[in-house]
Amino acid sequence: MQLVWRVPAAATAEEIGSYIVDHPELLVVCARGSSITDTAVRALAHNSRKLRFLDVSYTRVTDESITAVAENCPQLQHLAVTRVTDASITAVGHNCPELQHFDMRGAEVTDASLTAVAQGCPQLRRLDVSSLNLTDASIMAVARGCPQLQHVNVWCRDVTDTAITAVAQGCPQLQHLDVGGTKVTDASITAVAQGCPQLQHLDVGGTKVTDASIT
Repeated sequence: MQLVWRVPAAATAEEIGSYIVDHPELLVVCARGSSITDTAVRALAHNSRKLRFLDVSYTRVTDESITAVAENCPQLQHLAVTRVTDASITAVGHNCPELQHFDMRGAEVTDASLTAVAQGCPQLRRLDVSSLNLTDASIMAVARGCPQLQHVNVWCRDVTDTAITAVAQGCPQLQHLDVGGTKVTDASITAVAQGCPQLQHLDVGGTKVTDASIT
């Protein structure tokens, strides 16, 4: 029985699709940067309904098949995507309550879909929304809805102290925080220092943060 599959870099789209159809017991599929297609991921969604882990970042996979995964794989815990929009991210928020790790860096999503994730995925522990067009509104929703967060990458230029202070107050288990390139200042980093005693990694590159809040 094959439960875990790391897709070979040289595998063709046809080979990937055939393998998925022949192995409905798959729980973990790592296809990052592979030739996997929407057709194959749709087949995975319908054949492997107990799927726990799916990484299709840096592939041609789109909303069409990720929506199918969201609607058919309610036990999904780990998802990494790139070429998607609000449509499939909202579907994930509505259908995947056990999600713990969500990497959507570089996707074309907005506050609307991340808010849906925040409201529907309370077990989220790791979130990467780097380089997305997000504002304080959705990050604050995450802070309210995902208190178990441990690892957050928020490289979003419009995020300010308001959102990061909310994260500091709502996510006391935080261990890793990347707010490089945002509009944060010493005010929110001080709040993080006070509210997140388990913090081990902090990236404030490209911000106005000074030594005052770091030391």
